[in-house]
Amino acid sequence: MPDNFEIARNDYVDSLQGNRNPFIDSAQYVCYIDFSTMTKITNPNVPCNTVGIFDNKKSNDQFLIAPNPNTGSFKIFFTTSKNQTLNLNVYDLFGRIVATKQVNLTNGNNTIDMNIEGLSKGIYSIEMVNDNGRATEKLVID
Repeated sequence: MPDNFEIARNDYVDSLQGNRNPFIDSAQYVCYIDFSTMTKITNPNVPCNTVGIFDNKKSNDQFLIAPNPNTGSFKIFFTTSKNQTLNLNVYDLFGRIVATKQVNLTNGNNTIDMNIEGLSKGIYSIEMVNDNGRATEKLVID
C-alpha cells in the first residue's frame, strides 16, 4: 500500500501535471497486471502479494524530485535519519553517466539544487546512492 509520502507526491504531481497515478489511488490495480508479460489478469486474487520498492528498505530515507518534467533545473527533497553522503548520477538512455554530484546530507530534511540544463530534451534516470543502498527515478527534461 502507498505510504503517506507516496500519496503526497501523487497529489503534488497532480497539481503540476493535472493527472494522477491510478496505482497510488487504487493500489489493488496492480493485481490486474502481469508485469512480466504486460498483460491483463482477468480474475486476480485481491489483495495480491506485491512488494513495493520501499517495502524492503532498512531506513526511513525518502526523496522527491520536483518539478519532473523540468528544463534541467530541479530540486531533490531528501529526508534522512542520519548525517551521510549522497552520490547522485544522471544516466542517459544508453546508460552513460551524463552528470554527477556528491552531497553531504544532515539528519532531517535536505534540499538539493540540481542544474543540468546543458542536456538534450529526453528521458534520463537519476541514481541516488547512500549508506542505505540505491534508488533510481526517471527524470524527464523538456
